[in-house]
Amino acid sequence: MKISNPYKKELNQFFNLDHNLWVPERDQSPSIFNFIGTDSESNFQKNYSNKLYRKYLEYYISNPIEYRLNSQSFRNKFDFKVDKSKKVDLYLGCSYTLGMGLHEEHTYPYILSNLTGNQFINLGAGGYGIEQSYNNLKRFIDYYDVQNIFHFQPLYARNNAITIKQKGKWINDIIHLPRDIEHNYYFRSGLNSPTVNTDYLKEVMIDWRFIMQTYSRNLDAIKALCMERGLKYYYLHKYPSSRVTSFIGNWHQLKKGDILARDLMHASYFNNKDLADKFQCLRLEYDTFVELDIDVDISE
Repeated sequence: MKISNPYKKELNQFFNLDHNLWVPERDQSPSIFNFIGTDSESNFQKNYSNKLYRKYLEYYISNPIEYRLNSQSFRNKFDFKVDKSKKVDLYLGCSYTLGMGLHEEHTYPYILSNLTGNQFINLGAGGYGIEQSYNNLKRFIDYYDVQNIFHFQPLYARNNAITIKQKGKWINDIIHLPRDIEHNYYFRSGLNSPTVNTDYLKEVMIDWRFIMQTYSRNLDAIKALCMERGLKYYYLHKYPSSRVTSFIGNWHQLKKGDILARDLMHASYFNNKDLADKFQCLRLEYDTFVELDIDVDISE
């Protein structure tokens, strides 16, 4: 059955917005960044000057990272163009899928692609939530011969909003909540034009009931896109390992051969390997899988 979308032209005005905080140079592809996002040069220099952290970061002195982004702002070495002869796996998520702080070969999309034997299309959008994962899937789902869709998205309050146009371009920015609110609870909105006030953010948008409503709605939308096309979809929201090693993790559990993310805030190489292995096991056992064991107290 041929799938048609009578609203494609109108929807593309929304789905084709820049999704990333790091926009490549439009006259070249790929664009190469040495540092992006939380994996900034200033953070690295600050952490490296700390004797406690230095031993974990020595690896990156002789092995610097290059982030190669295509002209569509994704961490891929090539631009996305329609090619139905190409068998691929699509990867959805945020900075964990993008591979913040890690060499590409240490990210779960790269590791898992070696297990499936398919080329990987990394649609990870750093700093965004599940709604942007839906937008990215909607945009590229029909470009290739998709074999599997792997989606890793931790639970947090990140929401898209209509942004403003400035000089013919859509402008995106982050509006942070006050410091007494956990740092990853924020609302993506237009530059200097918040569409909701801080009280609403604090009282509603970081409430777990609101978060789960947002997640379930977008999760259902993603599943519907996949089911409509008969595609295999696998979704997880937490690492399968209890030894997640990051800035907020238990570094004493770091195993020999593991490599911490350079920003000391994202999961390590072995965590990504564990995630890839988990997805591979699910792929071999199920035609689709959605993790639903969410331990959240919403009684209050």
